[in-house]
Amino acid sequence: MYNFNKKHIRTGFIAALNLFAVTLSAQQESKIFEAYKKDRSVLPDFSYAGYHHGEKGIPNITDYKIFDVTSFGAKPDDGISDKAAIQKAIDAANKNGSGIVFFPKGRFLVNEDDDLANSVISKKGHIVFRGSGSGTGGTELYMKNALPPADPAKMWTVAPLFIFGSGGSDKKIGEVTQAAAVGEFTIKLNTTEGLEPGDWIVLKLLDNNKDLIASELKNNKVEPEWTYLIEKGIDVKVFYQIKNIKKEAVTLSTPVSYTIDPKYKWEVFKFANSEEVGIEDIAFVGNWTEKFVHHRSWKDDSGYTMLNIRRNTNS
Repeated sequence: MYNFNKKHIRTGFIAALNLFAVTLSAQQESKIFEAYKKDRSVLPDFSYAGYHHGEKGIPNITDYKIFDVTSFGAKPDDGISDKAAIQKAIDAANKNGSGIVFFPKGRFLVNEDDDLANSVISKKGHIVFRGSGSGTGGTELYMKNALPPADPAKMWTVAPLFIFGSGGSDKKIGEVTQAAAVGEFTIKLNTTEGLEPGDWIVLKLLDNNKDLIASELKNNKVEPEWTYLIEKGIDVKVFYQIKNIKKEAVTLSTPVSYTIDPKYKWEVFKFANSEEVGIEDIAFVGNWTEKFVHHRSWKDDSGYTMLNIRRNTNS
């Protein structure tokens, strides 16, 4: 009986595959994709997504100096907080200019009753958080307590426990001087002084021009309670890495993703970023024990925000 059923299952499966193949071959390309092949602005181009715009595989870093958290006072499975020791290891790696912050196997306590209510922060690039496995018997970073909110009434204002960010701030370069459509790779600025190939830039638009708002909302009307839109306007930030610079023309590594019209206030800033940041083989574990209810409280919405990666590129 078993062999009989197995034979029929296999036959049925092959028949289903054949039917699937015939169905696929009979399908026609969608009209929007046919239009996209003629006009690249019809759909967003996601082919550059991923590490280094999808053009490189994720590396196995072996040439960074290792900063073992146990060398800075952390000790797994001893019931004592490791938060301060982990920050010391990160600071040492940041000061070195690169490093692997290494965690052996075991549970590390990262926010206990006596810990300060602050975040553990890395502000530099070329930093890898490397554990000894994210499964059973591996490395666990255990967050017992939630961090407090900046404002309990604003349920999203709890700071993340671990922040991988960047030092410094964006630097104003200039303004866009020529229109650029979605899918194009070149933008023109009034100046490129202070920029080099490989730099990252952010194009910022904040304009309450009525024509711009109308074009964005299409057939929708502005509601009176939308005070930010009315008073400040359309707010857009798009990020690109520079591939090449020739006088005032900047060639981007990825295509323009948002239509640029210079009659609106498009400003260009050099983006303050960190690169080559990674997290490997670590389980981040929170101590949430209640039944989650969306928007019930700050603790539901952001109380156990374990990790935030900001201003990181090629990571």
